[in-house]
Amino acid sequence: MGIAEEKAVLRYADEHKEELFDLLSRLIKINTENHRTHCNEAEGQEYIRKWCEGRGFEYEMYCPDSVSGIKNHPEYLAGRGTDKRPNITCTYKKGKGVMLAAHMDTVLIGDTDLWSVDPLGGIIKDGKLFGRGAGDDKCGIAVSMFAFQALQDLGIQIDKPLAFTSYVDEEDGGGDGALAACLKYPAETYVNLDGGNYEIWTAGLGGCVYMLKISLEYPTDNAEKVFDGLYIVKEGLKEFAAARRRELHENPLYRGTDMEGSAFRFIGMQTGKGHVGAGSGELSFVIYTDKEQKEVESQLNAALEKIRRVLEKKDLHLADFTRTSRFFNYAPSKDTYGAIAELHRAAEQVSGKKVRQTGACLSDLSVFLAAGSESSFNFGIFRDFSVYGGAHQADEYVECEQLVWEAKALLLFIVRHCRASGRS
Repeated sequence: MGIAEEKAVLRYADEHKEELFDLLSRLIKINTENHRTHCNEAEGQEYIRKWCEGRGFEYEMYCPDSVSGIKNHPEYLAGRGTDKRPNITCTYKKGKGVMLAAHMDTVLIGDTDLWSVDPLGGIIKDGKLFGRGAGDDKCGIAVSMFAFQALQDLGIQIDKPLAFTSYVDEEDGGGDGALAACLKYPAETYVNLDGGNYEIWTAGLGGCVYMLKISLEYPTDNAEKVFDGLYIVKEGLKEFAAARRRELHENPLYRGTDMEGSAFRFIGMQTGKGHVGAGSGELSFVIYTDKEQKEVESQLNAALEKIRRVLEKKDLHLADFTRTSRFFNYAPSKDTYGAIAELHRAAEQVSGKKVRQTGACLSDLSVFLAAGSESSFNFGIFRDFSVYGGAHQADEYVECEQLVWEAKALLLFIVRHCRASGRS
């Protein structure tokens, strides 16, 4: 009976793939750019709510801040407007089993002149489905909805409880949406469908986004000295940056991955705005690490102290660093229930290719591991941040073939891992 179900879900995915593409396209058309303190996730969640009602799935919409005890939890991050930004959790079978999860918010669209397609168009061209959030992370929502649809249409019964959560505020260092899902819906395993390259990510990466500010000690109408000072800061962080790349190179889960190369990267630098503020400037950077916060920030402070002494000779003041995201804590996954091995087997079977198990980039996997279950991991198909069409880039896209692979792998995983008792 189990083999028949496996063949049925694979056939269903092939026969109904246009419906999968349509689900993702419709989600992309809803603008859910994350502005840190606010976002339009509610419209996207409302689309899922109507879909649930149309199919008879039980669901609950809830804002993270309404979840009991969340504001006292060490993973909670204040100031994200999560009293008005709802999660939605849909249940296929109630209980503490498997939760599929993906985030509704996206990064900003950015300069539309850099896009060759409508960033909210959700169009398919040359076997690619384009749009902001296509890979990061609305494809995770689409394949979860499609999986529920397939199970329902095929009448497949499962024994292990199964739920799906579309959560809010992942981008820009959020995490409260994922935290709320963990606290409100405890699970054995969280499959966070926020991964890349058709890989399985089995460690929540540590890291943070930092901002540094410098200022001249006297008024000026010329930003030249501040520009020069920002360059001094940039050069002064080279050894700190090298240490971040070195430590990930030494970690087998990260050696040779995209994350090793991106373990330190600058994401912004500016001084003044028009004729205002020529005497001050700021610089932002992201770090990835498998070290503890205290150790990393001690190294950062040591580097900044050296930089500060150089800047003082040029009448420039360097303020203490500011975190503009949570500090994500590194944690490896544990395959307590065999879920990682099961999804890995399914992913390889579907694609006919070897599938890597590596560590994650900065994602809410660290939240799921800390507040949910040590048996949590990421799986997904977004393209790397540094390539054309990658996550956070203009012309973001997913390969339609890989989207079908992802759906098939997820369906095989469910019918095997959550199969009804007594089936074989």
